[in-house]
Amino acid sequence: MLRLSLILFSLLSIKTAHAMSCLGTEPFWGAEITSEKLKLDLFIPGDASHLSWDVAKVEGAVGYVDGFVQVFSDSEGPIAVTRKTACNDGMSDYDYEREVIIFSPNGVLFGCCDRIE
Repeated sequence: MLRLSLILFSLLSIKTAHAMSCLGTEPFWGAEITSEKLKLDLFIPGDASHLSWDVAKVEGAVGYVDGFVQVFSDSEGPIAVTRKTACNDGMSDYDYEREVIIFSPNGVLFGCCDRIE
């Protein structure tokens, strides 16, 4: 019985994340984030980078409602953090539902995301 309880507890504590489409400006970039993978397309003048990471873990921030802050990590540590808040790309009147920080080899990127339905 104890073993079954531990298995059920571990299954219930697995965090899942909705797939998100993200973007940023200066430099222009686009990303897709799921609970399995983060794909990043970075457009630097004269260069375009297409990077991807396997997501090993998705966690929420301690003390916050589940899903308010999501930390996406690979086997080496955090690769992206999203926060549920209105976000604007500075180039349109559209408000996205989340802001994102991505830790890439090209530097830290800040932008906005919407859930992919």
